[in-house]
Amino acid sequence: MVLALKLRDSRRAKNLMAQARSAEPDSHRESGLARQAREAATRMDTRRASHLFKELVDLEPQRIEHLCAYLNVALLAPDETTLQDAALRLLWLRSRSHSDEIRKAFLQLTQPKVLKVLPIDEHLRLARRLVRIREDAAALRVLDAILSDSHLRQLYGRQLADCLLGIYTGYMRRRLTTLAEVIHSRLATYFEAPDDLAWSVCSPSAGPSQRVAPGVSESLGTMPGTFSGVPSPSANCSIMARAPNCGSLNMSATL
Repeated sequence: MVLALKLRDSRRAKNLMAQARSAEPDSHRESGLARQAREAATRMDTRRASHLFKELVDLEPQRIEHLCAYLNVALLAPDETTLQDAALRLLWLRSRSHSDEIRKAFLQLTQPKVLKVLPIDEHLRLARRLVRIREDAAALRVLDAILSDSHLRQLYGRQLADCLLGIYTGYMRRRLTTLAEVIHSRLATYFEAPDDLAWSVCSPSAGPSQRVAPGVSESLGTMPGTFSGVPSPSANCSIMARAPNCGSLNMSATL
């Protein structure tokens, strides 16, 4: 029995050592790539630096340090395809981190140079990410640019309203009524309020209701669609069933 345990432990140790040895090449490769990428960035060789940082991101797609470095170099490079790739990798990162590094990276994505290479769906994704980390002013800049275009406003009305309502709800929960009124004025400007639209009204202490109007889908997708409806300014917290999802961690899989 003792001999069998020793043999089993010996095999386990050998397996662990083999795994460690097999991981060493990737580790050495990553270390070498990181050094080369930093050196290229220091020389302002943005093409080579962006290529090397892309390789690093391919090796470790969830490592925020590499993603942010890739974006920083891509912002300096002349290739819009590289910039788009770096921005999309950040936007599709599945992380609940609210670190300063990720916050700064998302704020960088609001630059006109970046927004220019991103489709409108990704502008909305960025706005949702900014709302989640409570960078509401930056989210509003992104949303206002879309709202100013009547064609885009028609195509993406539902998503735009959802994001505005997410910001509005957050302000009301934090009792920032003046800022909430600013958002309400935007909703009143761009969206009508038909009598048959059902709104869920709640107090900040009670939490949002998830009541859905008859015939309204509970889908959390992001397909374009029109939207009408403005929350009552007299309500403590007026939201649609999907509105809180704009800044919700539960949407991480689709954000």
